Amino acid sequence: MQIERLSSRKKADKLIRKVEKMLSGPLDIFGENLTYFTTTQNLSYLNQYVKESMDSACVVLGSGDNVFQLLSMGITDITAVDNNELQSLVYALKKAAIKTIDLSCYEDFILDSSTDKYLSYDIYKEVRYGFEESEKTEQLFWDEVLKNHHKSELMYQFVKCGLESVSLDAVRKSMSYTKKKSHYRTVRDNLEKATLSIQTGDMIDFLEKTDKVFDLVDITNILIFVYQELDCNDSLFSERLKTIKKAYEGNLSKDGIFVLDYIFNTRKDEFENGTFNPATRIGEILGKIRNQVLKVFPNVFPDEIEALIERAYFVDKNNTTDTILYLKN
Repeated sequence: MQIERLSSRKKADKLIRKVEKMLSGPLDIFGENLTYFTTTQNLSYLNQYVKESMDSACVVLGSGDNVFQLLSMGITDITAVDNNELQSLVYALKKAAIKTIDLSCYEDFILDSSTDKYLSYDIYKEVRYGFEESEKTEQLFWDEVLKNHHKSELMYQFVKCGLESVSLDAVRKSMSYTKKKSHYRTVRDNLEKATLSIQTGDMIDFLEKTDKVFDLVDITNILIFVYQELDCNDSLFSERLKTIKKAYEGNLSKDGIFVLDYIFNTRKDEFENGTFNPATRIGEILGKIRNQVLKVFPNVFPDEIEALIERAYFVDKNNTTDTILYLKN
């Protein structure tokens, strides 16, 4: 036990040093290295695709809100993958909070950055008892970070703003697990019996290696990053899409749903017609991604959903809809 505690302390100290470097370093203007505390998506799209018969899901972890949303909908076998190790810390904090504080307090502590209680150490002193024995590293990390840093400092250099910076109405519209006390209690109850696997790594690589079959696979918000990481090379991106296609063909159950992407402030017809504004860099990139996606996935379906957050760097920030791309089995 003593060896385990020392190992947890060592891991926590390493992560703390990483965050301290972020907090003391230059401003991350584009937020590339910041950490999502709340989703940026309108997660109500899950209400359209999740069926009562579904039991399992594989998702990008991000802020963890999609995991809690799925738990509120009865899916209790969830694998969540993220290449940012800090996201698992956020997930563990939110999970501990759900287990220890009521919905109103959870909103103040996690979902509403306008309150003085947001990421409050006083509230955290109760939340910290919600960490599991296996989450000692996560507990030690938050013990230090929330004790030593005010929310204003964390929001400036650590938190990548999502819906918590918009409004609670937007949060509740996106995440129905926060809309009613009964939904919140369902999440808490299902946490006790759920099979949850949180992994750090590349989602596409994970899908390529796993032989597990899921009722829902959701890899939204990674295609644009993959394309840019490959220096916008169409040939290399096409190969990554083919790897995703193998996962669609091999890791999705009968009647399953594969959610391929979520495009902010974009209309369905823009995707269908390829009419992204070519004068913008992001419009050019989205156009190229669209063309490659349609080559590999001619059966992809675009769906519209209400936009809850304005992405000024996307094609048309005045668009009031986001577009989801999904595949049926």
